[in-house]
Amino acid sequence: GYFEYNSSGQVIDLGFEPQWIIYKNATGSSTSYWGMTDIMRGWEFRNSSSNVSRYLRANTNNGEGNNGIFALAPNGFYNGAGFGGGDLIAYTAIRRPMKEAETGSSIFSAVTYTGNSSNQKLTGTSGVVDLAFIKRRDVEDWVWSGRSVVGEAKKLRINRQGDIETDTQGIKEFYHMDGVLVGDNSDVNSNGVTAVAYFIGRSPKFFDYLTWVGNATSNRSISHNLGVTPEFMVVKKLS
Repeated sequence: GYFEYNSSGQVIDLGFEPQWIIYKNATGSSTSYWGMTDIMRGWEFRNSSSNVSRYLRANTNNGEGNNGIFALAPNGFYNGAGFGGGDLIAYTAIRRPMKEAETGSSIFSAVTYTGNSSNQKLTGTSGVVDLAFIKRRDVEDWVWSGRSVVGEAKKLRINRQGDIETDTQGIKEFYHMDGVLVGDNSDVNSNGVTAVAYFIGRSPKFFDYLTWVGNATSNRSISHNLGVTPEFMVVKKLS
């Protein structure tokens, strides 16, 4: 499809949540390249910190960049700044996989490990990890991070008040197929200290997560991808 840029924050409704997009200005500014963004390299829902929207240019040999132009939505994506008024942007989008999990271990696992104060890859489920929360077994703090909600090198502490914190040595990377990479932060990887990591993958009828921007309207419907009525919800204000 295509859309005409009119303002930062406009919603492009695809009717589904995308996992990959390729886009190009058809008219207006910056018509010289095609940009590609996907959820594995870093594409986040809107949140209170800077949005991550990493891109590769399909027609150049440039390295990866992050322009924060697009943010994920359960039904498409938000268009941010970066285009000129009236620009026409053409795109092709591919839907996020929505296959229902066949086994519990493919989307949930609890992993215990010993910290080493160095980069350490933690593996768990047999599929992609979308949400990770980690706790040292000797202290009170929980570190919570999600691939597309909180993002890499950022965290929420689920036992404290506050919004998203930057933590470049905490849960550093989600772009592995079966786990996460943690750095040397003592919250998640203190040398010789045991910790537990809970990993969850998104799956219809089991687990989904998303963000939305409030509009002060009652009886508002929030879209999700469970495909069934939720039985349990955890809600956190990010700003």
